[in-house]
Amino acid sequence: MLKIDDVNEFSPELREWIKAVDTSEMANTAGQSGTQVINYQKFLKANTSQLVQNVKNIDAIIDDLNLHNESVANVRAQATGQRKMRELLDCVNCESIAKDVVNALFKHEEPLMKSLQY
Repeated sequence: MLKIDDVNEFSPELREWIKAVDTSEMANTAGQSGTQVINYQKFLKANTSQLVQNVKNIDAIIDDLNLHNESVANVRAQATGQRKMRELLDCVNCESIAKDVVNALFKHEEPLMKSLQY
């Protein structure tokens, strides 16, 4: 929870410490209870190239997201689908937005998402 963007805004020392903390073992432990722990930001980062090259329904994906009007305008202003997708991925700055993007991708680009290592 401490890695969420606004939680440690007022403490630069805490922000730096949190970056150094390895929480992967805690996530693995949490995942052993039968539920799979998914890091949506990591998934998007690992598959950026495939997403940029293959996502075609970017406008429909944007419509499903709750992004700031400025972010939506910046994405839609891009000339090509690939640039739009890169701009959209640049808007992903927290896990909740990443989860929303992944869910929208599954809704509008299901074959592509199933082909990726998810």
